Amino acid sequence: MTVWCYFAFYLFLRTTALGEINITQNPTILDTLKGDSAGISCHWNSEDDQQVRVQWRKYILSTEEENGTELCSLRTKKNNYSEVRNNKTSCNVANNTAQLTIYSVTEDDGGLYVCQVIIEIPILRKAKGSGTRLNVRHNDNNGGRDIKFLYLTVLLIIPILICLCCLYCKRRKKKELFLDHIYGNVRKTQRSNRKSTSKKHTKKTSV
Repeated sequence: MTVWCYFAFYLFLRTTALGEINITQNPTILDTLKGDSAGISCHWNSEDDQQVRVQWRKYILSTEEENGTELCSLRTKKNNYSEVRNNKTSCNVANNTAQLTIYSVTEDDGGLYVCQVIIEIPILRKAKGSGTRLNVRHNDNNGGRDIKFLYLTVLLIIPILICLCCLYCKRRKKKELFLDHIYGNVRKTQRSNRKSTSKKHTKKTSV
């Protein structure tokens, strides 16, 4: 019994000497466009940890929800690199820093992401980050595309309108020339008829 008391007291002193784990999670708020990738980092201050387990969890509203949804969990030893990857997320740990990457973000990926660090050796300790709020926004480039399409349409329509105007003017000019030619012949015929009529009248008068 005495041995267990000394051992418990030793663990208490050891834990107190090591202190609490301070976790810095960045960024606090992350705005990401739909379809892009989102990256969140987590750093802690422990120096003599020999084995660490890192968990990333997603909460819809707050950390008060039941445990949230576990995205990944990986264990690593001091100064080692560890990574877990799937089609949707990638988690890695190295040098007291963990990184979570979410690929092809969708609206369902919006929520609160929290990093939990569990130091398993030499003394069991654990702490959570303050969380990162991921907001997924729609791509607003559609308006820009519409404007570009409008500009392109105008640039295409203007030359077509100019060509149509030129063709119309040419056809109108040809028509006017054609009409002038016809009317000119008619006028000549009328003049010649008048002259012949006047000559006939003059001859009748002289008789």
